[in-house]
Amino acid sequence: MKKNINAVKYVFDEFFKKRNLTSYEEFIAEDISVYCPESWQQIHVSLVTNRNDAKKIELEYAKAFHMTNVEIDEIFSHTQKVFVRWNAKGIHTGDFFNLYATQRQIALEGQTLYHFDEEGRVSKVWQSWDMLGLLKQISAAPIKTLIELSEREKSCLRYLLEGKTAKETAILLHLSHRTIEYYFENLKDKLNCMTKRELLKIARLFEGQNLF
Repeated sequence: MKKNINAVKYVFDEFFKKRNLTSYEEFIAEDISVYCPESWQQIHVSLVTNRNDAKKIELEYAKAFHMTNVEIDEIFSHTQKVFVRWNAKGIHTGDFFNLYATQRQIALEGQTLYHFDEEGRVSKVWQSWDMLGLLKQISAAPIKTLIELSEREKSCLRYLLEGKTAKETAILLHLSHRTIEYYFENLKDKLNCMTKRELLKIARLFEGQNLF
């Protein structure tokens, strides 16, 4: 069990804090599975069912964030599992899921449960931390911009959240399809987005805050 605890400490120090993945294959099983809260499916659209998937996401985090501090608040082991409660601080230095680098400071805390296989590699991971909270910290769309949108633009965002197409939105607002597309182009420009998918992410971040 002590060996597994030391392995997790190494993973946190090298992979999480230093973003050094050179020994990734040594510690991570080829058939690793990662289990996350349902809300993460808004961000990570694909399931993590192997080492390549997991490493790809790790590399995306490594490019997006410079971690200034990573601390383990609590760690203990039982049979083949190791539980960790942790906190971390860093800076948003690279693009992250279509959100451009803002150089903003971030602060995270969470819990992770690791399961080790017979070869001493991590084969299953259960993650629990506030992904949407992280996105709110680095969002390139200031709240002020959302408040200052026109009523038509806000309506377009609300219908986008409901899964309506531009044509369906046009019918609901009694406007032409071309006019709705014009509103969406304005929204992308104001909220620093390239696609409607990015607009949808921004809308989800601030959903329920009565901003639009």
